[in-house]
Amino acid sequence: MPALRGLERAAECGSWERTLGELLRKAPQSFNVWLVNGVAAPVAETESPLLVVAPTRDAITGAYAHIKSLARNHGQRDFRVVVDRAASESVALSVFASIAETSRRFLAARLDYCG
Repeated sequence: MPALRGLERAAECGSWERTLGELLRKAPQSFNVWLVNGVAAPVAETESPLLVVAPTRDAITGAYAHIKSLARNHGQRDFRVVVDRAASESVALSVFASIAETSRRFLAARLDYCG
């Protein structure tokens, strides 16, 4: 669905998060993972959200903010993380460890490293 038409439809229906979830559940194709830029709420109740994070300070801060929002507002505790555009696997693991430790310590969240 083109973004503009989707935003118009979501705005007409009230909660854009609920509307987006309904639209994705009715999609004619089935996918293992939906990547939707900027969505802070989970769209699949059966799986943990997948966060794609770049190894930058702003991206790490943004990922933690999403985790914090989901943990506090929706009771979400399990998350999957992909570190994108890291210079090496060790950099990606370092970024993941930083987010995972902070999330565990302050939010009791569990993060799985997905690459």
